[in-house]
Amino acid sequence: MWWKIFFWINIVFAVLAILGLAVTKNSFWDVFSIANFIVVVVGLYAFIYRKKVFSETFWLFMFWFNIVTDIVYTFYVFAPNDPIMKNFSFLVSGEIPNKFLIIAFSLLDIPLLYAIYQLTKPAGKVSKK
Repeated sequence: MWWKIFFWINIVFAVLAILGLAVTKNSFWDVFSIANFIVVVVGLYAFIYRKKVFSETFWLFMFWFNIVTDIVYTFYVFAPNDPIMKNFSFLVSGEIPNKFLIIAFSLLDIPLLYAIYQLTKPAGKVSKK
């Protein structure tokens, strides 16, 4: 039951993000991250309702891709002036987001990553705990 509530909350976030694209100035990264989020929400749907959407290899790629992008984005937000992090300035359009929001969304990302990780396993081995 909790997973289904979490899924619908993420659907609301996805719709709001798509609507936000229409009313704000967006960078390539903004559009790309929203598209990535929609794919992850599709993965959440596949996990909850035990549907086969894409291959285990695809979900393994998405799992690691999201971990790496989350880590790099978080480091960039907390240390934007670091010499290495300046190379990742394309991750933020305009001003740097509120650090509290970054932490909150990172915590909300953990169940999504768990669901995506579960999709990397063969269909009979998926745990819904």
